[in-house]
Amino acid sequence: MNHFKYFLFQFGQYSVIISLFVFLSKYIGKPFTYVDVLTGVLFVAIVVILDTFTSKLRANLLPIQFMQRFSLSLISFILVFICIGFVIGEIQV
Repeated sequence: MNHFKYFLFQFGQYSVIISLFVFLSKYIGKPFTYVDVLTGVLFVAIVVILDTFTSKLRANLLPIQFMQRFSLSLISFILVFICIGFVIGEIQV
């Protein structure tokens, strides 16, 4: 159960980060303007808040070995890419 919770935390964190990157990247263009800076600051602020929140949740979990954490994080990262690809229409069946 501990590994499943860790996987869900990682999946949620990666999905928010990648979704933000995908949807905020359309506001960043060639002529670097104030909107680009504001978008970058907003992205960094949300990622820092999310990391603070999830680190407090992960502190309640039992210790997990490094290779297991790495494997669970890698699997969740790949699944997030696939899910977001389906959602935004980049991957079609």
